[in-house]
Amino acid sequence: MDAMGIDYIPSRSIIKQYNSAILSRIDRNGGILKLSEKFNIPMGSRVHWHKTSNEEIEEKIKEMISNKNMDKFPSRKEIIDYFGNSSIACIISRRGGFKFWSNKIGYEMKESETKTGWIGEGIAKELLENHGYLVEKMNTNCAYDFLVNGNIRIDIKFSRLFDNGNMKYYSFNLEQKFHDCDIYILICEDENKNIKVIVIPQSFVQNQGQIGVGEFKSKWYKYIDKYDFIDMYSNFYNKINKNKGE
Repeated sequence: MDAMGIDYIPSRSIIKQYNSAILSRIDRNGGILKLSEKFNIPMGSRVHWHKTSNEEIEEKIKEMISNKNMDKFPSRKEIIDYFGNSSIACIISRRGGFKFWSNKIGYEMKESETKTGWIGEGIAKELLENHGYLVEKMNTNCAYDFLVNGNIRIDIKFSRLFDNGNMKYYSFNLEQKFHDCDIYILICEDENKNIKVIVIPQSFVQNQGQIGVGEFKSKWYKYIDKYDFIDMYSNFYNKINKNKGE
């Protein structure tokens, strides 16, 4: 825990991101709960999104900002590191997103956090419009980023290349395992600003909250530039809408 700068046992996802080999050793020796009991180290408390009010979330974030003397709204990573799990970060994403909550609480988002989201959306919007699609940007309260051709709900995820010392990869957090969009567009940007655009129907990633994509090899690369998925959805909605009012 000292290496991570915390005094509790973080969630499985945090340990895996830090060092997957450590998580494997923990599992072989009885799991996180047994480790907590054996060494008397508390586990990071989890927050159940369906039982937690917006007022409670606001109070927790304000407490974090005060305790850490922050002058900006915390990033997703900072929230996860502070609370020891991704529960509160996921609630924020589900209930309006980080920009909405930063405005609600009255703290500006960090420039890097804001830019990352906007970069991904900007790239995707230009690509979609260049392919002839009509793109409408949704507001911050919406669970997806774009409404395309008046019907298709598309959520944009952007990742730069990560390097954990052993391999390089892209990582996309889908926030939850059951999704509100029709299609995900994953934008991978490498160190030279080259991009790969992966188009995936949300049904392909049901029950997944995270997508990892290797630098050179990944099962997801067969969906690069698969804009025909959008056409399939568009045709489907057009057929459905023809029956409207009949």
